[in-house]
Amino acid sequence: MTFVDGVYEFLGSHHDPFFGGHDFDRRIMDYFVTLIREKHGKDISNDSAALGKLSMSCEDAKKTLSDQDRVRVIVESLVDGVDLSEPLMRAKFEELNHDLFLKVVEMVRTAVSRAEERMMDNKLVMDEVVLIGGSTVIPKVRELVKDYFGGKEPHHILKLNSDEVCCHHLNKSFQAS
Repeated sequence: MTFVDGVYEFLGSHHDPFFGGHDFDRRIMDYFVTLIREKHGKDISNDSAALGKLSMSCEDAKKTLSDQDRVRVIVESLVDGVDLSEPLMRAKFEELNHDLFLKVVEMVRTAVSRAEERMMDNKLVMDEVVLIGGSTVIPKVRELVKDYFGGKEPHHILKLNSDEVCCHHLNKSFQAS
């Protein structure tokens, strides 16, 4: 974004309204649905109550893996007397979501391309990278964005509030979500 005459303007951004943290959660859920089927002979893929319980635990696991390398996913009384208590490593999470991480990189490329067109027209230089959304704290997302920008550490904003964004006083920056 630029700040000219008291006005902030985004130079380039890209988002997919159908892509977000829930996609990462769903991959964890699918992994555990398969594990439960293999280990306990129970298919919960059409059991909305069991999937609801599992969904909350998978989202919590994803968040925990942003700070830790390992988490235990626990769901008591998941289905027919089956309690789930299984470890999930960050490396497994990254493996399950490999294609989603590639999608993040493609979204960054698109946002950069849009920003570069406007930056060249106005002779601007990109000096900040801003990621918006809860999934921007996922270590692999941050790593891929950092690598894309040659080691430059991105800033992230968990929830977009236009008043807060303006308070950051980012002179010439770029948004990618």
